Amino acid sequence: MEKIADLLGHNQPQFNTVTSTTSVQDALYKMYYEHVDYLIVQDNDKFIGILTEHDVAGKVLFTNKSLQQTEVHEFMTTEVPVIREDDAVEYAIQLLDHYKARFLALYEGFKFKAIISAQDLMLQVLRMVVSTGEQRKHSWNY
Repeated sequence: MEKIADLLGHNQPQFNTVTSTTSVQDALYKMYYEHVDYLIVQDNDKFIGILTEHDVAGKVLFTNKSLQQTEVHEFMTTEVPVIREDDAVEYAIQLLDHYKARFLALYEGFKFKAIISAQDLMLQVLRMVVSTGEQRKHSWNY
């Protein structure tokens, strides 16, 4: 059974962070230039949530302020399901489904380590399928 720890070797270090007081406009610029669809929100090196393109798209219509005057904490998601390195990939997928989430926060004890996305999990499942020789119709190399 594959563990989340097996997935971590494939993930790049995550430097896509902002503070909760960063303007949403600046956060969107950062997402664009770093080619990511989410940013990790940290204050004083403490994880407090994530800001996703989905968060911005869903809330931008309901604010009367400009994106430069709107701070990340007004749009971000603070309730992110939590997993650990020794959790199974299958369990992580079940958490995403149960909470209708696209991201999981990875913790080691009380220390935040990373964000695991639904896409990360999907790619790991593909790697598992390819490595076991199942469905060899495609020559994916992940």
